[in-house]
Amino acid sequence: MALMASWTGPGTPTDSQNKSNCYAVKDVTDGLPGAVLIPEETSSSAEEVKRAISQNIRWQVAADRKIGALKSFQGYMWQGGYESGEIRSIVYDDVVPALNRWRDAGVKIYIYSSGSVPAQKLLFGYSDKGNLLEYFSGYYDTGIGLKTEPQSYRNIAKDIGKETTPFSVLFVSDNVKGAFILAQELYCIWIRLPSQDHQIAAAQEVGFRVAVSERAGNAELTEDERARFPVVRSFEQIFEHEALQ
Repeated sequence: MALMASWTGPGTPTDSQNKSNCYAVKDVTDGLPGAVLIPEETSSSAEEVKRAISQNIRWQVAADRKIGALKSFQGYMWQGGYESGEIRSIVYDDVVPALNRWRDAGVKIYIYSSGSVPAQKLLFGYSDKGNLLEYFSGYYDTGIGLKTEPQSYRNIAKDIGKETTPFSVLFVSDNVKGAFILAQELYCIWIRLPSQDHQIAAAQEVGFRVAVSERAGNAELTEDERARFPVVRSFEQIFEHEALQ
């Protein structure tokens, strides 16, 4: 198990433990069901600490937590899987042609994800379509701000030089409550979002244009959502949709 394979260094279990302790104490204090307190190494054996961290991580994953310490550990875990060839991310067939088309048109592509920047690079560096990192000009994680807060999108717009022209950014999600975000014209942002959040509304409030990417297996869109946002069923349709031109 990767948890036992290495125990020190940036991004490894010990580093994640240091970041997680304050969350664990608060979770236990707040009485969250199943929350596991991580003991201090000075007062507990290494095996007890490892066992507690393992239990805490499993609980956080089951609860779909979005804290940085968990994302850091997940990135550490994934690195071993990707590098060994055990894991390959799956990319829709229409994605790479769209990335090529945007790049040929001078569009810069960025990623914004709840996962850490290292985890993002693993996802796109080890895909079933090959290494896609060459397409992206930069990466953002929750260090730029929470994805449900409009200020996060203002921060991104400022960072990519679109602070005064946010309307030139197109926010596309495969679920109104979360998934992937893209931007077109001068800049393109590809953002992976968790399913329970409301980033579409946050991005729209800032002035980003928005659209919904409808994929097989996604949550059904309501009639209100279909009326509020342009809907596309492939990246190719982003280029063709009248409302997105």
